[in-house]
Amino acid sequence: MGFGIALFFSNIPGLFCYMLMLPLWKRLTELEEMELLEYWGEKYEEFMKTRERLLPKLNIIIKQ
Repeated sequence: MGFGIALFFSNIPGLFCYMLMLPLWKRLTELEEMELLEYWGEKYEEFMKTRERLLPKLNIIIKQ
């Protein structure tokens, strides 16, 4: 699967499609976080303070 994705993004139309999808992925992430906040409430809010949105382990690497 990884090789197919690399081929898809190696051309201009594939890159263009990826750029169009970024705002949609951002919005989907926001909607999912709202649902998680409704379900878990304050526990999830505390969890969000300790993690980045899309790359949670990057926060740990940067702080070291």
